[in-house]
Amino acid sequence: MRDDPEASGRPCLGGFFGGFNRRFDALTARYTVALRRGGRMLVLYALLLAVLGIGYMRVPRRGCGSRTC
Repeated sequence: MRDDPEASGRPCLGGFFGGFNRRFDALTARYTVALRRGGRMLVLYALLLAVLGIGYMRVPRRGCGSRTC
């Protein structure tokens, strides 16, 4: 697939620069997807930490009276 100068807003380049531009565009698209997925993973991680924190607070502690165990 050749670069369409009117679609990308830049002239059609061949050789090294054309390949560089195609790889850069592909990398940019993958990075954008990763950012979206990263946001969802961050929310999932925060929920997991909250559930673990609540579970940890509900674990009964050993009763030793006034002395520390």
